Amino acid sequence: MARRTEYASFLGPPRRRNRDFAGLENRVALRVFVLPALVVGFVAISVWWFALRDDNSAVGGVLTLEDATIPTVLLPSGAAADDAGLLLSGVSLDCEEELTNWTSFQGSITHQGCIQARTISNPTIEWRIPMGVAGWLNSPLIVGDRVFVASAGRAQGTEDARDGVYAYNLYTGRQEWFFGATLDMNGLGYGNGIIVATGDEGLVWGIDATDGSLIWVESLGVATFGYPLVLEEDNLVVVGDADGVVTAYNLRNGGLLWQRQVDGPIRGGAVSDGEMIVIAGENRDVLAVDKSGNPLWRVKVVERDTAGALARIWAAPTIVRDLVIITMLREDTFAEPAIIALRLSDGGREWWAEDKAGIKNEWGSIRSSVAVVGDLLVYGEPYSDRLVALDIETGETAWDVKTGAYCFPHWPSPAVVSGQVIIARHDGAMYAVDIETQTRVWSIYLGNGAGTFPADFDDPGFCEWAPQTGYSVLASPAVATNGYIVVGTLEGYLVAISDRSWG
Repeated sequence: MARRTEYASFLGPPRRRNRDFAGLENRVALRVFVLPALVVGFVAISVWWFALRDDNSAVGGVLTLEDATIPTVLLPSGAAADDAGLLLSGVSLDCEEELTNWTSFQGSITHQGCIQARTISNPTIEWRIPMGVAGWLNSPLIVGDRVFVASAGRAQGTEDARDGVYAYNLYTGRQEWFFGATLDMNGLGYGNGIIVATGDEGLVWGIDATDGSLIWVESLGVATFGYPLVLEEDNLVVVGDADGVVTAYNLRNGGLLWQRQVDGPIRGGAVSDGEMIVIAGENRDVLAVDKSGNPLWRVKVVERDTAGALARIWAAPTIVRDLVIITMLREDTFAEPAIIALRLSDGGREWWAEDKAGIKNEWGSIRSSVAVVGDLLVYGEPYSDRLVALDIETGETAWDVKTGAYCFPHWPSPAVVSGQVIIARHDGAMYAVDIETQTRVWSIYLGNGAGTFPADFDDPGFCEWAPQTGYSVLASPAVATNGYIVVGTLEGYLVAISDRSWG
């Protein structure tokens, strides 16, 4: 099927109904009317009031601040003006869990990617340092005042001196330590003062987070992709490899605890709610086990049309409430968004995503995970320039927002910071979208040293498979509780973003 280079969004702004809140004016003039005129006026007003006036009772007549200026007296008692939009819209900006550190991909073992922290309104690059290529799996962790990140070195897939794990000071970007490797390093996890790292060498390392010294190392004999899942309270590490083997280690000493098998390479890593662990193999095989490795359920996810056998799972699943959210890719486009929700209890299908909002006709392959905020799932849609939001309970599209240049690929997963969706894109930029207003509130270019958008950024075809100038961002951002956002670029830099007003 030929790829389309542009999609039209059918999700425009809501239609506005004309409202008239003005009362009768110049009532003094009525004094000069004779009695018949008063009677006629009274009858006319009565007809207007009871029959013709728009009293907002019709379907779709819910009042919003976009429709009219509402007197303060109509707001709930004690409501501040800044809260008016939230009170009227009913939009929830809450995170399902409270994060104090960004210790895993998407912040925590559930991979929900949501944190309450200061929001940025006027972004600036706080520091920018060379550390080697940040590929899709090289997303940072933030623990206290330290940033930990794995690097693919000067060039992906080759042996060089920059392959390894770095620790930096969050506030200054000063390098604290470096742990070298022979080949590309991939995902990281953190727990109990230990960084767990995976890499193309087929090794799993336990590294002291304080000084970068080696605590333990184990070999799987095959490249290890994805992000290690670290259950800190249980001193448990779960790692998936390119052969589809799921291996659990003791976090303290690297001792082997158990192994299981799924169909296909494990590219994104495992996810957990603290009791159950869910692992997805590339060939749509999803396995749930308890913390001792005992199988609980296994399902083969089948895409809903005749091309379902082509579908694959690359990204790490997300657990929210009683659901496991899985994104998918294949060689062709999807008729609906490529996302499925399985029940956490038994693996049964709860919903397939549906484009109820009419955003697109063809949906691309998803290599990223979703983030969770309130009652919404948010993610970057490939073959587009869009951030898309879905309803958690139904999987139906709710809205979309244009973020940047139109690109075919999209790799980074989003983060949500106190109601702002932070998303890096293949065009080399990072964007913030306000969930309540569904608008883009800021953007900053990371694909070059200047921090400013290239002159040709708005040209047709600027991105497509790669930016015409500058470099893409493939890794997902991490967010600190002080509001700093840290992400690596394909150019080979780690960048920290803050607000100009923070000083």
